Amino acid sequence: MVVLLVPENAARLDSNQVNFRIERTASEFITNRTRILVQESADFEIIVPESGTISANIGDMSSAVISLENTGNVDLSMTMSFGTLPDGWIAGFLSVPPTVLAKGGEASVTVYVLVAPNTEYSSIPVASLILLVDAETSDGVAIQKTGELGVMVETSVWIDLQHDAGLQVGISKGEVLSGNLTIHNNGNSPCSVTLTVEGPDGTDSMLNRAGVLIKKFSHGSKKQGILLKFPKKNQDLRVDLPTVGIKTVKKCLRIGLK
Repeated sequence: MVVLLVPENAARLDSNQVNFRIERTASEFITNRTRILVQESADFEIIVPESGTISANIGDMSSAVISLENTGNVDLSMTMSFGTLPDGWIAGFLSVPPTVLAKGGEASVTVYVLVAPNTEYSSIPVASLILLVDAETSDGVAIQKTGELGVMVETSVWIDLQHDAGLQVGISKGEVLSGNLTIHNNGNSPCSVTLTVEGPDGTDSMLNRAGVLIKKFSHGSKKQGILLKFPKKNQDLRVDLPTVGIKTVKKCLRIGLK
């Protein structure tokens, strides 16, 4: 028995020749020449993070990087999609999925999952994020493989604030303004809620107060809060939408506001 090892970088239709020379007598030989032709080999691997899991917080995009490796000797065209998720869950791509994977090539894609509000905490996977990859050669040879990540749901607080559609905050001196502000906890853990509003001293002072309150009531846990900006009274939303600047965004991140 003769074993031939073909290099991994050998392309389809590459060829070589193996010569066998057998000595029957001192003057008589038999020579056999065998031509070796490399056939098409279409295959690829999906490599998920070593843990095999992804930790998700309600209200946040939880992401993971999945790698792909073309282990065959032909180029592959690819399409990607996701398997079925529980009701209310959403999956997507944070990076552009590769559409072509050259022979011997590697690529990666970043995927994310958003779990549904009020999903219970679990230290073990409660569902799977499944990436479906369909690959095809130029000759029409098709391959389908899947990569799977177990999704574990962390203890989460996700506050949703809603107010009267017609309520615009901006109170003149001596004016009384009333309306309804509704707070929903769409997470899976109870929480306390403290509100602070912007006064004449401006946004920066309000954020300073909010930072003190967050630190006071977080009790060493993950700090969470929400900055909600309403339009001013009689603000023309066609040309002047409520916005926040880069300085405010950076300060929110520093003190624990979303």
